[in-house]
Amino acid sequence: MDYNSFKCLYSGKFGKIYDPNVKGLIVCEYWGVWKVDDEDCLKDFKAGVDLIIKHKAIVDICDHRKQHVITGDMTKWIVENWYKKSANNGLKYEICVVPELNTAKISFNRLVSTENIEGVHVETYDKPDKAYNRAVEIIKNKKTT
Repeated sequence: MDYNSFKCLYSGKFGKIYDPNVKGLIVCEYWGVWKVDDEDCLKDFKAGVDLIIKHKAIVDICDHRKQHVITGDMTKWIVENWYKKSANNGLKYEICVVPELNTAKISFNRLVSTENIEGVHVETYDKPDKAYNRAVEIIKNKKTT
């Protein structure tokens, strides 16, 4: 999947956020080593939450393929801030594309474990096309229910 066909809403040091022109869906692409003491990292994640709220997203695709490591303190910050604020503002599903690096998968799995996340249903996929198709399916089904 080529995100360049989507409108880029935000571009930062650790990621980009896109509007795929599907009402209720935001696409985030994140990379690098995520640390809570890196102001640019927090700025990029806060931008994601702000755009989820602004676009009234109920589904978010988070592409982690280029992610390296998520530090423990950053995992805690994301759970306590990103997920909580997103869920409180309407996000219901996060569809994740898993990291390519095996070492990155360890911290990724720690982040998306079910005991960490309240209010957001997380699903993981190995390919962005599968994640996108699933996200569109969820949104389509939400409109009919």
